Amino acid sequence: MVGSVTLHFSGAHIFNATITKLLSLGLGQAHEVILKGCSAGGLAVYLHCDLFSAMLAEAGFPSIRVVCMPDAGFFRMDYPTVQGEPLYTSEQRWVYDTQGVVQMDAGCISAHPSDTWRCFFSEANLPYITTPLFVTQDLVDSWQMSNVLQLPCNPRATTGSSVCNSTWVSAMNTFRDSMVAAYAPLLQSPVNGGYLSTCYQHCHQNIDDVYRKEIVGNSTVEAAFWKWWTGGGGGVLLDGEWNTNGQCFGSPYCAHGENNQ
Repeated sequence: MVGSVTLHFSGAHIFNATITKLLSLGLGQAHEVILKGCSAGGLAVYLHCDLFSAMLAEAGFPSIRVVCMPDAGFFRMDYPTVQGEPLYTSEQRWVYDTQGVVQMDAGCISAHPSDTWRCFFSEANLPYITTPLFVTQDLVDSWQMSNVLQLPCNPRATTGSSVCNSTWVSAMNTFRDSMVAAYAPLLQSPVNGGYLSTCYQHCHQNIDDVYRKEIVGNSTVEAAFWKWWTGGGGGVLLDGEWNTNGQCFGSPYCAHGENNQ
């Protein structure tokens, strides 16, 4: 018989200790700092954005320009699979409960005193983040199509049994529309920026060809971010429905069914 095992999760301690160490190495001398991450790291950016900004201010560096740049970290909460059952929320709540997550956005926690677990989701956090954001996200993200929606086809297939029929394409576009609705706080913000493409892939910022070659609104991710970062405006670039953008970059990194975390 296997004995009991005690697990210790130290994510909050590691994050806080890392920032403390960086400050000791001269982070406070920076003029501009970007907090960024992809996928689970993108979710972590949503969760820690205001906390990170506050930590720098409390350490005596309130004048540092802090911007958060989450990538592919906006996972739809309570969204049903194609079979009609929402699974992602319960799965992530299990992670929240198991790991004893305590470090989330203070504004979100104040707004959800009786169900603080919802603040483990970027969708719940977004309305309360006050630090400037530049968000990159695929509205039909390949990981979410496989794991949240559980789409039983390959959106990039052109022949064979894995081609998506009109029903599955419609399901993708409905998911895309739900993402746009959930992103309302971002789209309505006069301060934040973003790049929301409708391409079947996962992450923009760590794949050079996607960052520099994919096009939405006549702009690459790189150009859109730089325009926003330098005060040239741009707001949020919003792509159309699935398969209307002929300039998506189809990376093997995002093959159907792969867990690209």
